[in-house]
Amino acid sequence: MMEIDAKDFRPAANIEGNRNFYVRDNKAYTEDNVLVQNIFVYKIPNKVTQESIRNYFHKFGPLLYVRVVQDKKRARRGVPKVAFVNYAKPEHACNVLQKPHHFVNNLRVSVKASDSWNQPEADKAGSTVQMNNDSINIPPGFHMLSMNDDCLEMICNLLMLSDQMRFARVCRRFQDIFENICKREFKTLHLDNLSRLTLWEKRDFLRLAGKNILYLRGNIPYQKKDRVLEFICTSCPNLQRIAFDNTKLRTGDIKKFVSSFPQLREFSLSGCGVSDEALRQLKNCKNLRSVNILGNYEITGKYIKEMLQIEELSINGCNNINLITLQEICIALTKLSSLDIRRYQRVNSQFVAALSTNSKNLEVLKMSAPDVFYEQISLLPQLKHLELLCRIQSPLNQDQLMSSLVTHKRDQLEVLKLSNAALSDQQINSISELKHLRTLHITRSNFIDDSALLKFSKLEQLEELTVRGCNVTDSGVMTMLKKCTKLRTINVQSCKRITEKLVNDAIEFLQKNRDRELPLILYVYNTSIQTYTLSESQPFKEAVKTSLIVLDESTVDVFEDIDLDADEDEDEDEDDYFTDEDDDFDFFDSDMDDFDDEAIHMAYDMFSRFSPSGFGTYDLIW
Repeated sequence: MMEIDAKDFRPAANIEGNRNFYVRDNKAYTEDNVLVQNIFVYKIPNKVTQESIRNYFHKFGPLLYVRVVQDKKRARRGVPKVAFVNYAKPEHACNVLQKPHHFVNNLRVSVKASDSWNQPEADKAGSTVQMNNDSINIPPGFHMLSMNDDCLEMICNLLMLSDQMRFARVCRRFQDIFENICKREFKTLHLDNLSRLTLWEKRDFLRLAGKNILYLRGNIPYQKKDRVLEFICTSCPNLQRIAFDNTKLRTGDIKKFVSSFPQLREFSLSGCGVSDEALRQLKNCKNLRSVNILGNYEITGKYIKEMLQIEELSINGCNNINLITLQEICIALTKLSSLDIRRYQRVNSQFVAALSTNSKNLEVLKMSAPDVFYEQISLLPQLKHLELLCRIQSPLNQDQLMSSLVTHKRDQLEVLKLSNAALSDQQINSISELKHLRTLHITRSNFIDDSALLKFSKLEQLEELTVRGCNVTDSGVMTMLKKCTKLRTINVQSCKRITEKLVNDAIEFLQKNRDRELPLILYVYNTSIQTYTLSESQPFKEAVKTSLIVLDESTVDVFEDIDLDADEDEDEDEDDYFTDEDDDFDFFDSDMDDFDDEAIHMAYDMFSRFSPSGFGTYDLIW
């Protein structure tokens, strides 16, 4: 039977500030609730010797072991040494950690608890799991392990991810169960899933699941960022797609990705503050086909033209790229099939003319709409997808473009997206003549009303319609649904004249026309639909149950079509990395342009050989 002892558990969230430990009963514990006896000392000046370190820390209590490791590559950054100090009693280690400042020979050094897995009692921590905020101790020989694999897998799926990792540490069979789950569940990993894990749990998870992960996306917080990046690079060899957002990355980080992930095909760095030199590393990623550097305002683009393998490029909002450089990019990247230059305000007619002449393979073009006439867009030979982002309710001065699209792309254009445009009747008529449109996306335009939808209902191939923030009603949308027989996705977000009548009428119509492709997906965020009233309706319940209709209230893409000024630039000094306030130094710190793997492994190897049995091993022992 399980023993529950809630007082033995303290959530990692209670750890204050940049500390990586908490204190209870004059003993320090890591975020994994592992007793601390081993201290990590860093920012050690060159003048401080190993003997000086030993003499200073011996004042707090008897030592089992002291070892100083020289890091030659970090010497230029003023952090030449780190040390491992192991105490015989945890109380003495706690006294060291609680002292706010340490001076050896009148020179300041910093301390923190060594990683959880490098503590003597690390092997005992795996027997504790968190469930319903209690600590559950699994005694040896617990009959749970007599269950078959199917039962264990069901139990595993009920546990939080952190609990799964703790179970996996102490039971090889449970580890195998979890690895089987990873094969199905973690081909795509959103980094938010790791946000509540401790560093040790992140490390173990990536080691067990990493080989299955093909797509990694999300944000890595600044705290522990370098350690997590290193775990990703060593544990996820099969990554094909990476999409980081708001994660500060240095040249060395990108260089490490290129060498670690030879199969990488897509790399998205949204708001990651990457430099030109960092971006230059991507030219060595031979399988890379798609690059997205949205919101990296400091990029000048001077090295992008060296990435000859690129087929898809997004420089959305990168206004520090001048027009000549952009033109050189388009000429050099002969394989380019998709270009996103939305929120780039320097486009002129000459550039568009050059684009239509040089970019013969371009199928997808996304751009902001300047106040110039550039019907040359319609002359792009392979164009199938066009997006124009206008300033809110600005007239789209492109009558010639629209008529030219009808002339040259009537049977070719499949996707048309117009954001914020004040469309004229002539332009609406032209759009209705694009017979092969599969996706029509018009947002934030008061000029799109029921009469416009009536004209659009001639688009027989239409599968997806977005009229977000437009002046449409229930009856206008129903007209589209009835006449466009392939239509299965309708986005009416922020259309205040849309009510639950649309849903009820759609259900009644679809019940009589089940030969259509179902379900019908309706995006209804910020409309006048009363979802509570609908949820009480028996026809609606039945329609949802039989997959006739899906009502989606999420805020998907609500802000995508807003034209923002992209001139803001936060100038962050890459070299300002180690500060007095930043006590979150970790041994993997991906310094500027490289990782010092040799020094790292040497340090951990020495640490494990000179420390107590089972302590300090770099590789996880099961």
